[in-house]
Amino acid sequence: MSSVFKRIFIIGFLIFFLLQSVFVAIIAYKNYKEYKYQYDLFIRSKIELTSYKLKSDTYKISFIKADPKLKLLKFYKTDKEIFMLFKIPFSKKFYLKISLPIDKYNHQIEKIKMRVFREFMIYIVGVFFLSIVFTFILLLPIKKAYELNEVFIKDILHDFNTPISSIRINLYLLKKLNIENKYLKNIDLAIKIILNLEQNLKLYLLNQKQKPECFLLDNIINEKIDFYSQLYPYVKVINHIKGIKIYTDKFAFERIIDNILSNAFKYNKKNGMLHICKKWDCLIIKDTGKGIKEPSNVFKKFYKENERGLGIGLNIVYKFSKMLKIPLILRSIPKKGTTVILDLKNKSC
Repeated sequence: MSSVFKRIFIIGFLIFFLLQSVFVAIIAYKNYKEYKYQYDLFIRSKIELTSYKLKSDTYKISFIKADPKLKLLKFYKTDKEIFMLFKIPFSKKFYLKISLPIDKYNHQIEKIKMRVFREFMIYIVGVFFLSIVFTFILLLPIKKAYELNEVFIKDILHDFNTPISSIRINLYLLKKLNIENKYLKNIDLAIKIILNLEQNLKLYLLNQKQKPECFLLDNIINEKIDFYSQLYPYVKVINHIKGIKIYTDKFAFERIIDNILSNAFKYNKKNGMLHICKKWDCLIIKDTGKGIKEPSNVFKKFYKENERGLGIGLNIVYKFSKMLKIPLILRSIPKKGTTVILDLKNKSC
């Protein structure tokens, strides 16, 4: 079961289980009220029966002075007792009082509560297993579709390798023959772009294990600048990164830098600027591009404000910065540019 399906399954299960639990709790409360009402009726009938027999081991029989404030045949509950009053034939000064100590009443109420609780727990256990079964049945088509999509992408990526490898080999042979021109360079750049997209797609299919190592930040940034400057020569780059070493997973961090710089170049304006520096242990990448209209949505998977791209680049940035525990801040103003700040405070080596 994939991690994505697990998350969907857990969310679906919790929603279904909580809704059903609320429904069961309402039923349990109604049952409690009904049991209590039935018990009150039972006590009332027993008190009335005792008033005829005038003999009981459970109920207390006594006489009290008649009081106009007290009503006959009314079911009274106080802190000390439960009682009813009855008229005594040929007597207007006294009432017959049949009562039950409140302790005995509460003891029975506790039994009712325990009975309701046991019923509630039985229902909850049933709801728990039913929620698992129904959630799995409802999400099974989604799981199959996701697995089919995963297999499909894996097959595409696998099929990519053969023609790309063939092109790269032929390019290498042409270069060995000293055949080199701008068209071959363009083909070489196009292959690198395809390989870059392939790496991004793989990240959604493979659970990368972290392999922290110490490496020069300069090398990664300079390599990416050299690559994207060939594609977007109209962007002027000011790079202040020099001699900076960091300790983290190199592959994941390279993906973060690649996707940030890719956007900084791709969506920059003609004769735009790209400024890269390190300040207060933070790597700052600032461009003068078109900016982002909705920065709060930009890290969501498949979200994009342009027709170009897959909409997964910045989601990869967010995913890997979280995995590497690198705090990330993105600030953007439409038509003025975007600034990305990576906190590398605890990544020195």
